[in-house]
Formats: sequence, C-alpha cells, structure tokens
Amino acid sequence: MSEEVSLLFDLDVKWIPETTFEQAYSMYDEALPGHGSVATRLKQWKEHYQLPTDKMELLPELIHMAVMESRQRLPAYIELPANEKIEVETFTDKPFRALAHYKGNYRSSVFISTSVPFNVADLLYVVCHKGYPGHLAEYVLKEENLVQKKLR
Repeated sequence: MSEEVSLLFDLDVKWIPETTFEQAYSMYDEALPGHGSVATRLKQWKEHYQLPTDKMELLPELIHMAVMESRQRLPAYIELPANEKIEVETFTDKPFRALAHYKGNYRSSVFISTSVPFNVADLLYVVCHKGYPGHLAEYVLKEENLVQKKLR
C-alpha cells in the first residue's frame, strides 16, 4: 500500500508506532485538568471555553482584535504591502465557522459564523489559519509577487 501511495501522491508513507499515540494520549492526560477519562475532560475543557450563545455578538470584535494583533506581529516574519487590509464580516447561513475571501487589490475578508458554536481557545488558530500568516496573507503575497511586480 505505501508503494501505491508513493506512486500516486509522491508521498513516503510509513507506519506510525502505537507508542507515538500512547505518548500523545499521556500528554493529554497530563495537560487536561479534572477527573475522569481523557475524552470526558477534553469535552469539559472545550465546553469551558465555548463562547455562550448570548455573547455571540462579541465574536466579530474578538476576531477583529486577533486579526490586528496577528497583523502587527507578522512583519517579524513576512513583509506584506502597507495598504493590505482584512475586514471581519459575519454570516449565519453556512454550517462552518469561518471562511477567508480574497477580494483582490490587497483587500480581504474573514467571514465568521455567529450561528455555529465557537471555542474561544481556537480564536488565534482560526485567525492565523485564515488571515495572518494564513490563506489571506498567501493571496496578498501572490498578488504582490506574481502580478503587481510584473506590472511595474
């Protein structure tokens, strides 16, 4: 099977020993507070950081603050055009929590669902994945380096 995967996808797939998963399980066991199984404690931890439904109106501002913070830190690693900008918008009609949309001309939107439960502990993960240094930063850099520099 690994030969087939290698030929089809150019990936070198190797068996992962069970001890790797046992170590990961032990790390969860040590890190999660409380009593009971790891699964129970993980569920409790996630519930603890769930943004209450009556506070969902705060989510766009939380996302905006995380976008600004991650944008401020990005130049230490990647330089984006000074006029680049991400706006935060909300939606309620899709079954996922966030979407990145590049509009062109260094303008982007992060759409965030206010109808899907949101774990505040995932805030920076979502913003960094969608925005900085994620998908939207990638699109801006592609436009800058593959389009704009060629037009100059």
